[in-house]
Amino acid sequence: MKNNIFLLFLTLLLIPNLAHADRSETIEIRGVIGDSAPQSRTYEVDGEIYKFDENIIIQTPSGDSLTLADLKGGMKITIIAAKVPGPDGKEKIRYISIIVMKGKI
Repeated sequence: MKNNIFLLFLTLLLIPNLAHADRSETIEIRGVIGDSAPQSRTYEVDGEIYKFDENIIIQTPSGDSLTLADLKGGMKITIIAAKVPGPDGKEKIRYISIIVMKGKI
């Protein structure tokens, strides 16, 4: 009986955590690169400043890999990101990948 109560208690503790595990919302940010500081991985896109992790995936629509050094002013890009709950419970945006669209504007 004591084992069953202990297992029930553990199960009830895990259920709220499982509910938060899939609480992410994918978003797309489309824009044109303006100023950039590639050495600090900071880019201005349509007036907003974005700082990316060094391991962010950058590619063309066909899947060819690129690097942060390939990103130049005037390029059209789509940033794929996810809104995820942070450790303090506040929502945080995690940048997943950048897709470089064809041509400059």
